[in-house]
Amino acid sequence: MRARLLRCMAILVVPAMLAMAGAAAAAPAERSDYLKLDIPYNAVAINVAPLWVAIDDGIFRRYGVEVRTELSSRSPALVASILSGETPFAIAGQDAVIAADLNGGDIAILVTGTEKLFFTIEAAPKIRNVADLKGKKLGVTAFGTTTDFVARYVLQQAGLRPELDTTILPIGSDANTLAALEAGGIDAGVQGSGVILTPKKYISFNRIASLIDYDLLFYTGSLVAKRSWVSAHPADALDVVRGFVAGIASVYRNKPSALAAIGKYTHTNDPAALEGAYRLLTKMLLKVPAPRPAGVRSGLAESKLAAAKTADPAQFIDPSFVETLEKDGFIAGLYK
Repeated sequence: MRARLLRCMAILVVPAMLAMAGAAAAAPAERSDYLKLDIPYNAVAINVAPLWVAIDDGIFRRYGVEVRTELSSRSPALVASILSGETPFAIAGQDAVIAADLNGGDIAILVTGTEKLFFTIEAAPKIRNVADLKGKKLGVTAFGTTTDFVARYVLQQAGLRPELDTTILPIGSDANTLAALEAGGIDAGVQGSGVILTPKKYISFNRIASLIDYDLLFYTGSLVAKRSWVSAHPADALDVVRGFVAGIASVYRNKPSALAAIGKYTHTNDPAALEGAYRLLTKMLLKVPAPRPAGVRSGLAESKLAAAKTADPAQFIDPSFVETLEKDGFIAGLYK
């Protein structure tokens, strides 16, 4: 009887042990060969949330990439670090990519994120609209940045001539621009998405322009990369794009995590402000974020460089990685 019982137990236990062993063998082991990268970003803006989420939630690591990040507040500085080989990837605006490539660089936009700018122009109470900026001072962070592009674009849309009708002043940062506006040193200032996260600070100002309301496609908060590095490491580049695109999906599918990341990196703990920022982000964030030539044309039109007038918009983008992930079902699978 005892022998029969032991045989029965063996019949039950051994297959179970084998199944467990097989499952253990199939489970991915902790890797020791992660591709280690720094992916800096150019602004504390809500459309950087996919990067923050992908890092904080370990999403990049699922695809074999270990990413660190830090703020580098100017797109041109980020582009310089890419060109120097210091880091092959960054989060930057298309204006800096255009300027670099027209001067001999080899940088491409791989992932768009959003196609609209989260920028506003805040003005002193005496300024009621953009036309009132004639003869006034308008603050930007620095010449050649996205804030500079925004200032010039909005002024031109209102029939004003930058530099001639309105003085554009480089202030250094969004915080400095706000301080200068509060002190009366400037009459208006371009602000990033921080204005969305801290609305109470702007009660005394007039919002005379919001770029979301303009018929303008413009890539900012995009994943950009050095083409020569991408060409030499196509599989690694695809893994980086996988992680970033999965970060976008996580913003949509894991709201608490997205809110936590936005709050952490923007130093915001106001629930109402975070909720408003999240609603705006998910309204504008592309689930299939392949860059298009149309998104670059506006930047070329506003560029001061002579070569921009005849440049092909397609030379500044590489949609192939996102297109690959769409065709093989990877992106669709992220939302199931």
